[in-house]
Amino acid sequence: MKYKLEVLTPVMVGSNEVLTRLDCVRDGDYLYIVDVDGLVDSLDPEVCEKFSGELFRLDRLDQAIRNVGLDVGNVLRDFSRYRVRCLEDGVVEVKTLVKNARFEAYIPASSLKGSVRTAIYYYFFGRSPEVRNYVCSLIQRAKSGRDVNRSLLRFFVGKGSKESYYDPLRFIRFGDSKPLKVDSVAEVFRVSLFEVGKGVAPLPTFIEGLIPGATFEGEFYFDILLSGEAYGVELKGFKNLDILNVQKLPKILNNFARRIIENELNFFARYGMSEVKEFYDKLKGRLEGLAEDEALVRLGWGSGYLSVTVGLLFKEDAKLSCNLRRLLRRIWKPYVKDFPVTRKLVRYKGKYYPLGWAKLKFEA
Repeated sequence: MKYKLEVLTPVMVGSNEVLTRLDCVRDGDYLYIVDVDGLVDSLDPEVCEKFSGELFRLDRLDQAIRNVGLDVGNVLRDFSRYRVRCLEDGVVEVKTLVKNARFEAYIPASSLKGSVRTAIYYYFFGRSPEVRNYVCSLIQRAKSGRDVNRSLLRFFVGKGSKESYYDPLRFIRFGDSKPLKVDSVAEVFRVSLFEVGKGVAPLPTFIEGLIPGATFEGEFYFDILLSGEAYGVELKGFKNLDILNVQKLPKILNNFARRIIENELNFFARYGMSEVKEFYDKLKGRLEGLAEDEALVRLGWGSGYLSVTVGLLFKEDAKLSCNLRRLLRRIWKPYVKDFPVTRKLVRYKGKYYPLGWAKLKFEA
């Protein structure tokens, strides 16, 4: 079975690496990421020493290249690892996308699995009062998020050890997507922080992000043998979910997406971000028009706390919500109705958009 993921708003699955002006050169509408080590190894000892000194003095790769008499065009042609479209001004640092050894962009299986896992837990906890009450009691008593996780595993499968082996969703198997060239599916985006009562912060963050319309493909299947081996007769509530079929999973994903969209619509309407609200109005309509094998998902950096947890289930219970944020080491502001009070917004074609939305399609 295959999946196809189409990017709807810029998606950034990060590599934890940051590019600076010592790593890249701006040329026209592109940012070229240079193999500086390879460049240094190609230089004569005298030129190499001067080049290193210029790098240290200027803290800029492009000027250092020019100051030692090298042709920038030739350097970019011979020593570029990849290039990414960049139409933004004032770029000093750039958070980078995850890439393979050939510097090609892809969607890691772990990111997709995490998005699916959250939606399934939300569906299960929300439909069963028994489970919801149990989770509430765990959160109120727990000293850490790890305590909650262990207790949930015991509830689902009757086990308290080998946590990863008894993960109730371990049998849902995604593969990494096929990689694509960065310059065909990504560009540098400006991301700003919106905060309740303050508006959009003036100091942006720059990221490599997957562009709307980019499409990735990969493999997906249910490992029925693994689920049977891991749980057997001890499997409790999850056997009633009936998620071992591709017809059920999109409905579960869309159930979660619908709740997130409704929450964000209310948030941006309340705080006056009309263009983001307009986007969510359109996304809500798009959700209702999906085929049976399609679903909306949210993944990657900047998706936000509510999109990667089941926090929406407990949002209306102030005491429980406070305990949950304490376990997650989030700052609680009791005078603020909407938690979290910030959103990361990406600038694209002159408008602000939320990060991370994509359409997932399952194909036989």
